[in-house]
Amino acid sequence: MTLNPIYKNELKLLGRSKQIILYVLLFNTALAVVTMISLYIIGSQSASYGTAPYSMIRTLYLVILTIEICMLTVLVPPVSAGSIAGERERQTLDILLSSGLPVNKIVIGKFLSSVSLAVFLMLSSLPVMALVTMYGGTDPGEVYKSMAYTILYIFLAASAGLFCSCFFRKTTSATVAAFVILLLITIGSTVVVVMITMASSFTDVHSSLIDLICLILWLFNPAITYTLIAAEIDTVDLLSINSTPLLNFIQGHYIIFSIVLQVIFIIVMLVLTEIFLRRYC
Repeated sequence: MTLNPIYKNELKLLGRSKQIILYVLLFNTALAVVTMISLYIIGSQSASYGTAPYSMIRTLYLVILTIEICMLTVLVPPVSAGSIAGERERQTLDILLSSGLPVNKIVIGKFLSSVSLAVFLMLSSLPVMALVTMYGGTDPGEVYKSMAYTILYIFLAASAGLFCSCFFRKTTSATVAAFVILLLITIGSTVVVVMITMASSFTDVHSSLIDLICLILWLFNPAITYTLIAAEIDTVDLLSINSTPLLNFIQGHYIIFSIVLQVIFIIVMLVLTEIFLRRYC
């Protein structure tokens, strides 16, 4: 199996870059400082009151993981948004397209190179995350599941940025558009669901179609899925839907359906990127 040439070249550039050392240092230092200070405070309080710090450790784990995801959210869209738009600005996109590589390999190579740094940073933070399990309250299995979904979220953010990078000609415009897409599927979907729910309660109009629309919007929301996975919630009752057996079944397997829809979103973004790039050819 041969490595994608675009990805292979980007890996060489990433490995030779001195900035990656700075990224790893700053990323893990920020997580480690927050973790160590919090563990010291929790340990001191537990020793003073003679109580087990399990609940506090659980909260600390969620806080540290949320900080990590927020930092990755700030990093991934600009990197992916500049992958193709940056080629246009450097006037090297025509050279890349005339290299004889299929467009789909160019898209996959750019996509993989966009997520490489973020995935590397996330994996480098595993020792810091493991510190949270010292006092109990969490186990390695929970950490691994949360990390696995974090990788999926990185792919989702990178696919949105890559699509914007192909659609817009400037890196700045593509970056802003990528952040807008992420805001729409997280905060935007939440606002829409709340508005629909409030409107249906005021007008006494409640139907299975409205419930289905709200549930689909929730399923696309990575923030909700992350919260359910990280908090180890087994029963999902976001909308109190009891209208149809189908909706109850979806709610009972919420995380599975959500991950499937988000994977479909990633595939659609990559396919659209390839379509727009072919039109550019």
